[in-house]
Amino acid sequence: MLLNKIRDKRTEDFVCKKLKDRGLRPIGVIHEESSVALSWLEEKPLEGPKADGEMVKTIQQMEQDVREQQEVS
Repeated sequence: MLLNKIRDKRTEDFVCKKLKDRGLRPIGVIHEESSVALSWLEEKPLEGPKADGEMVKTIQQMEQDVREQQEVS
């Protein structure tokens, strides 16, 4: 599960706690950033360094999860 368009740390903490209470764990969080929507609308590459870094971190976590699953199999 990937959390998307999270406005701030308080919202992130709240959502993560609710998910944890249900036994769920997000693999990553992409915070809401106006540059993401703007780059999509303007058909330009993403220039939001925060969102870009969050996406890279999420992809790395997904790759790690796949490696761990392959080791178990």
